[in-house]
Amino acid sequence: MNSVVRGLQVRPYRRAGPAGLQPKASSRWERYYDALVDGLDLCLSMTAPSWEHGVPNRALEAKQRASQTRGSFIVRCLVSAAKWALVLDFTHQTVCRILDNPHSVYVTPTGRFTIFDTTLSPFWSYTKGWLISVMVATLLVSAMEILSELSSAVCVGVSFAGHGLGTTPDNCPPGIHSPWFATSVSNFWGYRWHQWTRLAFLNFAGKPLAAVTGGGRFGLVMGTFIASAITHDVGAMRISKSFDGQGSLLFFTMMGVGVVLEYLWKTVTGFKVRGVGGWVWTMIWMLGFGSHYVDGGIGLAVVDLYKSDLIPQAARPSKILFDFFGR
Repeated sequence: MNSVVRGLQVRPYRRAGPAGLQPKASSRWERYYDALVDGLDLCLSMTAPSWEHGVPNRALEAKQRASQTRGSFIVRCLVSAAKWALVLDFTHQTVCRILDNPHSVYVTPTGRFTIFDTTLSPFWSYTKGWLISVMVATLLVSAMEILSELSSAVCVGVSFAGHGLGTTPDNCPPGIHSPWFATSVSNFWGYRWHQWTRLAFLNFAGKPLAAVTGGGRFGLVMGTFIASAITHDVGAMRISKSFDGQGSLLFFTMMGVGVVLEYLWKTVTGFKVRGVGGWVWTMIWMLGFGSHYVDGGIGLAVVDLYKSDLIPQAARPSKILFDFFGR
């Protein structure tokens, strides 16, 4: 997607702010070096925060992180990554304990894994499914927080090696912003969830569909989310044969519908979706369709990950603690 977007770029990329207007180094070799660094930055940075076309950093976040020294920032990132690693470990162990073992996930007559137990009443079947969905969502958040913090620590740490390499703390905003506090579907996807794939989906599918449909918000939003659905399906199917893509397509499509509905609500009433009512609406919408997404990928999220012990069971803090209280 990024290759296509960059191949169709009609004007040169420019650095954001005054830095983009400053003349480059005069020496030929310095110009080559700057061009190499800029090229690597454009190719490897998914959000391109220091470029005009990128996802801008929030001013407050950038200021808070700029006030930290490189050393203190790296230490803070490593401590945060360790904290989220414990959350991930305990949550995964809890999910597996709830399901007793990886083979106790309910199986439909067609042989597909499912989180909805048809032997229970609809209320308890969906309650259990929603509980599992919340924990699987916690697994995803934890994994992405770990990835964000470690990559930030590495990128800032590399900057010690020499001029032009690495980055600064103010260019490493948090990957995820407490998604459980989202007060609208738009707030969830536009800010609180990670923005790493935003540019690719928006430019590859959102803007073209908007142009085809007359330049309206509907095409922009729906194209972006449909591209996300396809990408998640392809990636998950390459990882696990037990993944069912139907839940993914439904989930991301309805997320786009939710964003459009909020825009229509604001257009008609003049009020944005926000506050306690917005939080309730967001959680119902996310959990309602999110449970079907988890249901489609439960084999990948629980069964396959349960089998792949990246950390030996005997060394996992959660297992040690669970076994201790069990005894």
